[in-house]
Amino acid sequence: MPKTVLIVDDELTLLDSLAQGLGLKGYSVMKADNGKDAIETAVKSKPDIILLDIVLPDISGAEVARVLQKNHATKRIPIIFLTGLLTKKEASTAIAGKDFISKPYTLDEVINEIERQLGKNDGSKK
Repeated sequence: MPKTVLIVDDELTLLDSLAQGLGLKGYSVMKADNGKDAIETAVKSKPDIILLDIVLPDISGAEVARVLQKNHATKRIPIIFLTGLLTKKEASTAIAGKDFISKPYTLDEVINEIERQLGKNDGSKK
């Protein structure tokens, strides 16, 4: 069964491009372009992992993450922040316990981080 990834980004070109790339690599993909839809989709569908932009038009990605982490149904879903606000070096040391991928990123970088996160949460499902 393919792993499900929820991608949240208000840059529609990036959202569609990443969704297409992950789909071609065998992932099942859901998309949201704002925080409200991201929360609703995550609660309803419970994806295996969430790729979450920090800057969204309605509420910040950080607030979306806080809401999801407080919800019993979604608190264990790994979240990887996507950001153009930090360089790769800054992102690697930004916030302890939080994972970031800096824009621009490659599909391989995203897939490697998804696999690392999913492997960390359940070594048997890599």
